[in-house]
Amino acid sequence: MSIRSRIKQTLTGIDPEARNIVAKAERGHRLESQLDGLYGEITDLEQQESVLLKEGKIASTVRKPRIAGQLSRLRQDIRRKNTSAKMMQQQINVLATDSHNLKLSRQLKITDLPDAETLTENAVAAEQVLEQVEANSALADSLAMTCDGISDDEAKILAEFENPETSVEATDDPEPEPSVKKVVRQPQPEAEAI
Repeated sequence: MSIRSRIKQTLTGIDPEARNIVAKAERGHRLESQLDGLYGEITDLEQQESVLLKEGKIASTVRKPRIAGQLSRLRQDIRRKNTSAKMMQQQINVLATDSHNLKLSRQLKITDLPDAETLTENAVAAEQVLEQVEANSALADSLAMTCDGISDDEAKILAEFENPETSVEATDDPEPEPSVKKVVRQPQPEAEAI
């Protein structure tokens, strides 16, 4: 199977926009190839020009007019080829830009982007959620229990701890009250089976 038939077979399964993009890219590549060849021709002509200039400087007065005519035609050819090269560069630029724009357009069609109304709705919903979170956070901060404050009695005891000269005072209670109370659970009567 030839390359051409493979390309055709590949392109038949592609949508028209993609086919258009591929066709423009191929045209651009062909133009770039032609432009490279044209630059090669211009380089050859410039080398010939350099040789003719050297010959003209050392040539006899009889040969100088003939070399001047050749050099004039050669420079006209160089200008024409430079004009053709410039035109090809512009064509390549136009094709590349159009191909790029088509790719962007196609990509945006493929990507399911939300419209302005949906974006606005989502932004409003996000703002409401943020406001609710901030309000809940402020409420939690105001309700938080802190252990920073101590009672006056605890402050006196802490001062006693710091001052070693203070004696331990006896309390009226023979046994201090436990700070944690034990809870005894009573067994629950089992529910009757139905």
